[in-house]
Order: sequence, then structure tokens, then C-alpha cells
Amino acid sequence: MSAATVCVSFDLVASQPTEYQPEMLVTAGPNPNIPEKETDLSNNSLIFPVAGQVSTVSADLRVVKTASLPTLVSGEIQTFDIQVINAGPDPAQNVIVTDVLKNLINNSEGAIDAGYIGTTFTTPNGIDISCNSAPSGSTGRSLTCDIAELPVCTQDSDCPTFTVQVRPGGSAGMRTNVSDAYSYDTADPNLGNNEGRAPYELQVNI
Repeated sequence: MSAATVCVSFDLVASQPTEYQPEMLVTAGPNPNIPEKETDLSNNSLIFPVAGQVSTVSADLRVVKTASLPTLVSGEIQTFDIQVINAGPDPAQNVIVTDVLKNLINNSEGAIDAGYIGTTFTTPNGIDISCNSAPSGSTGRSLTCDIAELPVCTQDSDCPTFTVQVRPGGSAGMRTNVSDAYSYDTADPNLGNNEGRAPYELQVNI
């Protein structure tokens, strides 16, 4: 078998206030077509401790995302607006906003001939926000923004909004850019609205 990387995700629901230690174990089952055996099993498992707590506070985070252009040509500038809303009832601590910007013209950052142009944001009510990005493959950027504390806010009024500009590239077709926001310290009663999606169509000049 040739080298490969597989991404696996799973959900853990904490039913009581205790520490959980979910473990993932990867092994090669018996296969007559694979004569060789793995000799090092010391790195085949991973344990990620998670603390279950009884929380008296919670914050329902929601992400609304839009694309300025429903259709554009490869290499043109696309602008995404990402609004992070806290519907309460309490402030959300340590909120992380992520956006993997895929299929750009390249993984460079800058105003000219770059796949990722940059990110600006509004900071109503003096909210402490910082953003950074890093290359992700040859044609992508991984964007991460930290919000120290997000108070309860109203959509289109006093919630933080991030404006991201990119130059999409690659083949023609429909694209969807996804952003998400999660608090690492405050319980969220509804994780079904933490992602925002912005579809658009990319065309290629012939």
C-alpha cells in the first residue's frame, strides 16, 4: 500500500461531569494480498482527553457568510463577508473562527498576483480580535481569527464581521466556501448553526 493520509472525525457527547479519554487505534487487518507486517505499533493510537463539565453559562454561536460575486472569472477578486453572531444568553469566551480558503490561484498573500489578498474586520464594542493566515497546500490559505470574548449581539447591528478577499483559480464550476466559529471555553447549546457557507460559480476564460 502506498503512503496516504486519511482524515477521520467523530462526535463525543458528554453525559456527565467527568474526564473522557476517547482513543483511536489504527491497525492493518489480516490481508493475504499484503505480505509485509507493520513493525512499529507504538504510534498507532491517540488519546485526546476531554473534560465534561456542568456549565451554568452558554452561548449560541451562529455564522452567516456571503459572497459578493455569484459568478466570477478565475483570477478575479472574490469578497466574503463572515458575520459571527452570539445569540446568548451569555458572552462566549475564546471564540475561534476558521476558514480554509481552497483552490486559489496560488497560496501567496498580498495585494498583487496573490491568491489571498487579506482580511479586515469590524470590532464593535471594543471586541479584541486578531487574525492570521498560513499556506495550505499549493493553492490555499488557512485563516484563523481569535475573539477573546464575544458578547451577546444582534445580527447586522453590533456583531463582528470579517471581510476576506481572495482570487479563486483552477477549473470552472460551482464552489462553496465554508467558515465556522466555536468557543473553546463556553458551552454552545446548538452546534448545528456554527458553519456559514457561501456558494458561487467560477468561470474560466478560453
